[in-house]
Amino acid sequence: MSTNKNTNKEITNRELLQKISSLIEKSDKKTDRKIAVLAKSTDSKIEALAKSVAVGFAGVDKRFEQMDKKIDDVEKRLSQKISGLNNRIDDLALNRATKDEQYLLIKRVEKIEQHIGLAVKGNTDSRYGKF
Repeated sequence: MSTNKNTNKEITNRELLQKISSLIEKSDKKTDRKIAVLAKSTDSKIEALAKSVAVGFAGVDKRFEQMDKKIDDVEKRLSQKISGLNNRIDDLALNRATKDEQYLLIKRVEKIEQHIGLAVKGNTDSRYGKF
């Protein structure tokens, strides 16, 4: 009987080993399926995140383009104003009467005023300053 018991135990151990290995296989398959589902889910979430980031960057690019355009417009306007000021300064420099020319004009006006009787002594110093 002792051999029968050992044989039964061996069969039982074999059956137990088969059941354990069957459970491990099932568990492995379930784990593999869960990993595959998780991988797909992760991939889809990463793709969604990538799309969201791309949309965000596109919005930032658009805002930068708008700012660049505004800066270009401001630069154009400032350039035009500076050019206009330069033209005015050049015009003043080129067309401004010198002190000698002003003195000659004052003397001519004084002669005309004396001739028609409007001249007042000392008019040159008070109105126009000393030359």
